[in-house]
Amino acid sequence: MVKIIAEVAYMVVGRIWIQLFGVMGVIASLVFVRPQMRQTQQIALVAPQTERLHKILHPDPPEGAKVSLERNQAFFSSLDGC
Repeated sequence: MVKIIAEVAYMVVGRIWIQLFGVMGVIASLVFVRPQMRQTQQIALVAPQTERLHKILHPDPPEGAKVSLERNQAFFSSLDGC
């Protein structure tokens, strides 16, 4: 009888250790997920700011300038064959 109680107690202690390691694993994963989430949020917030800054520093040329640019590119590309 004592032997059975000792075996059951040993099994219970083993399960407690397994559960403890499981809980520690979940906590450790949450510790590593938090910085990843913060980094993802920062990237998501910076992307629109970068796009706005790019539009300010490199505005689209007026329509007339686009046509002129296309003509110049066509002219110079035709000279490459000469």
